[in-house]
Amino acid sequence: MEKLTDKQKKIVDFIIRVNADSGVSPTIRDIAKSFSLSVGTIQDHCKALIRKGYLKHNPATARGMELSFRKPLLPVPLVGSVHAGTLAEAIADSGEYVYVDSSVLKSGEYFALRVTGDSMTGSGIYEGDLIVVRKQSVAENGEIVAAMIDGNAAVKKFRRRHGTTSLESTNPAYQPITSKKIAILGKVVYLTRRLH
Repeated sequence: MEKLTDKQKKIVDFIIRVNADSGVSPTIRDIAKSFSLSVGTIQDHCKALIRKGYLKHNPATARGMELSFRKPLLPVPLVGSVHAGTLAEAIADSGEYVYVDSSVLKSGEYFALRVTGDSMTGSGIYEGDLIVVRKQSVAENGEIVAAMIDGNAAVKKFRRRHGTTSLESTNPAYQPITSKKIAILGKVVYLTRRLH
C-alpha cells in the first residue's frame, strides 16, 4: 500500500475508531464534520484512499466507505513510552491510538507503549517499536512484561528464582534488576514496528 499523508492517516484512524465503537462506517458528512472540512475535500481524500488500497466504496449505501483490511482493527490507547535499557519514567497518556488486529486482543484491557533503549534486542524488541500490553498484575517465569520499578517504567523478562524476583534484559550488556518494589503492569502480547 502507498504511504498516507498525515490527513489521510487521520481519516483512516477516524474510520477505524468509528467502526470499532459503533460497528458501522461513518458517512462522508460525519468525516467532514469531525475534521471541519467540506464534503468535497473529504470525497477527494477518500478517492485517494481508495486508489491507495485503504478504503473500498459501496455506492449502494450512505455508509459506503469501508476499510479494505482483511481483519477488523481495534484501537489500543498509546499511553506513553517504556524504557528497554536503563530505567526511565513513563510518559503519561498521549491521546494517540495503535490499531491492532482484533484476533490478537482476547479478553482483558490493553494499552500500548513506545520502546526506548536497546536492552531487549535479544527478544527482537528495538528502539521505536510499539508494544501492546495486556493489563495484569502477575506474570509467569520468562514472560516479557511492562513493569514499574521504584517509580520507573521498563520492559523486561520476568524472573522468579529461589524466592527472588528480578527483571532481566535480553541484551547481555545489561544486568538484571532486583527490587522489592517491582510492580507488574502487564504482559507484552504484541509488537509492531515501522520500517523506514
